[in-house]
Amino acid sequence: MSFLPPEDFYNVEEMTPAECLKLARSYQNASIALKKVWLKRDPASRAPFRFTAVHSIELFLTTYLLVKGEPWSSVRSMGHSLDRRHERAADLGLKMNSQTKLGLDAISGSREYLRSRYSARETSVVQLNKLEAILKQVSETVSHVLEKV
Repeated sequence: MSFLPPEDFYNVEEMTPAECLKLARSYQNASIALKKVWLKRDPASRAPFRFTAVHSIELFLTTYLLVKGEPWSSVRSMGHSLDRRHERAADLGLKMNSQTKLGLDAISGSREYLRSRYSARETSVVQLNKLEAILKQVSETVSHVLEKV
């Protein structure tokens, strides 16, 4: 008896840009809902918000890359790096303000993706309100661009 999933269980290459966008919006909605359950003086209670916000940003940028024709193999080679995704998206025409770019660099540089998953301490380099603003700007910018496609 094997506890491993079948080989095709994690075949992300089959995900369409529309499905990726739906997933990005679902994680964004989850982050908004999770913000409502923060507890004062309990950094661990904010970790689920941080994780879902960062993951949503990653999925919005991935959606943009897929719509612009970037192959899944290239997207997957970026790991969870938001700055690499944003850099490639910018090369393909995505325009973000400089504060969002700096925020994406800070999130990637501080390994926020891992910190939010494995640390019960408030170790985020990016303040929560800034993370929320970055998510909002990325989602609005990508969604606006996709409406024109």
